[in-house]
Amino acid sequence: SRPSRGERRPVDLGEVCEQAVFLCRTQHKRAAIQVELAFADDAPRALGDSNQLQQVVVNLVSNAFGALDGKTGTIRLSTARGPSGEARLRVQDS
Repeated sequence: SRPSRGERRPVDLGEVCEQAVFLCRTQHKRAAIQVELAFADDAPRALGDSNQLQQVVVNLVSNAFGALDGKTGTIRLSTARGPSGEARLRVQDS
């Protein structure tokens, strides 16, 4: 792929996560893995490039699918407001 300049704009991390999970689900159709999405209503928007952030989340979720390959498990993505008002994104797997 070609490098992009990356535009820093307010980004909804929940939307980025939903798109990333959709992309990963198409790659891991046979996986018996549950994906949980938990987005806080008060989570602020992150300042960044949505395409670059989506690629980061795709990589994390894809790695979690790979680690759970052949097993049942859960991948959980959540957003929250940090103590200083920053946006937080957490990706966990079982």
